[in-house]
Amino acid sequence: MKYPALALLVPLVAFAQANAAPEEHESVRVWKSESPDGSYSSALRRMPAIADKSELDGFRLEIFPIEEKKTPKSLGERYFASEVEGRLPAEVKWTADSKFLVFTTVSSGGHAPWHFTTYVFSVSDKKIVCLDDVIGPVVDSDFKLEGLHTGTFKIDKQFPRGEHPEPLKLDISLLFSEDPKWKIEQEGADQPATQPADKPQRLGVNLDQPTYWQGPKGERFVARYGSLSDDSLSFVKVTMPDGRQWTLPRAVSASGERYTDEREVVWWLHQGKVRVDVRRDDGEWEEARWTLRPDPQVD
Repeated sequence: MKYPALALLVPLVAFAQANAAPEEHESVRVWKSESPDGSYSSALRRMPAIADKSELDGFRLEIFPIEEKKTPKSLGERYFASEVEGRLPAEVKWTADSKFLVFTTVSSGGHAPWHFTTYVFSVSDKKIVCLDDVIGPVVDSDFKLEGLHTGTFKIDKQFPRGEHPEPLKLDISLLFSEDPKWKIEQEGADQPATQPADKPQRLGVNLDQPTYWQGPKGERFVARYGSLSDDSLSFVKVTMPDGRQWTLPRAVSASGERYTDEREVVWWLHQGKVRVDVRRDDGEWEEARWTLRPDPQVD
């Protein structure tokens, strides 16, 4: 089924002030553009969390091929679509060769205002990759594209985050290789431009400020997120209501951030809430033993 390009995509509206940012950083409500070679039309739209107001807004990315032979030009059947929860677009750009769409985002709930989680969509792979998972936290919404698909992003691997931005240049196509982190390291792209590649680094532990959570019966939890200084491991340090403490490494998760030792406790952060699973005395897992929300008594 064919759709006229201008009728299908909602017209571009003015930027809206993002509540998440400390300096009133602007986020896109609707963004659309053709790729530089005119082959694809892309649109990102804000997706309000209408069903549950406690959840966070997100956005939806849609890619359509443009049929040049039609008069007027029209869009073919949808090529790709995906939704990102809890984030809103900040800066969106195509690479010059039209192979990649790059976009930085802000938290729609005001969390970690220094963090501009960055995503890259590959036209040929029909896949989105989170840049931060490969090179470390991106701390500036603005980024530079040059050449066919070379990008420069500002990252910060020190604590407190956002106070030590350093530029990092990389070949964006490497993000979709079999082992992107290793290949980027081989290219020397994991070394910030201001730091010599052979400078030795001492491995340390970085910890964010504590976050406070409350259970359905008033139970109080404290969580501190952290990582090793080389970003080889991320973890959360949890203090339970009874005073016990658990240090849980981050595990693979289809959505949200899941931390677990795979033996006793699972700490699952998703859409501004935390689900806590615990292992019972009989050895079976009790899922959603607690569902936590930010503690209203702590700023």
